Amino acid sequence: MVGLAEAMCARLEYDLRYQKEGKQWELLAARGRKAPDWFTVNPQLMPGEDFFFQAFWDLNSDRNVGMSLGPIPWSSIQTYGLSKGLECDMIELLHVVIRSMDELFLRYMNEEQEKRSKAAASK
Repeated sequence: MVGLAEAMCARLEYDLRYQKEGKQWELLAARGRKAPDWFTVNPQLMPGEDFFFQAFWDLNSDRNVGMSLGPIPWSSIQTYGLSKGLECDMIELLHVVIRSMDELFLRYMNEEQEKRSKAAASK
């Protein structure tokens, strides 16, 4: 279970960073600049892992939003698993994987918000 969660988190982290910095590094690398390690290591999903990745993005819209982003609710993950016809052990795995990805996502989003706040305050 942990290996799958780690693989999903590695892919999510790559995608989040790529959305922010990827195009810039593509241009710089094309001009001969050495790209950072995160850019050159593009974690690929194994067959079947795309289900968990898609589940995360589907469930991402179900989180509570207030002053900050809240975690994806347990009930949403449970309902998603049941709606996909998963057995109990697979729903348990879905919870583990989505929770791991969600922790990384929330940490990343909070760090980005802090950077934006600091940048705005320094202007």
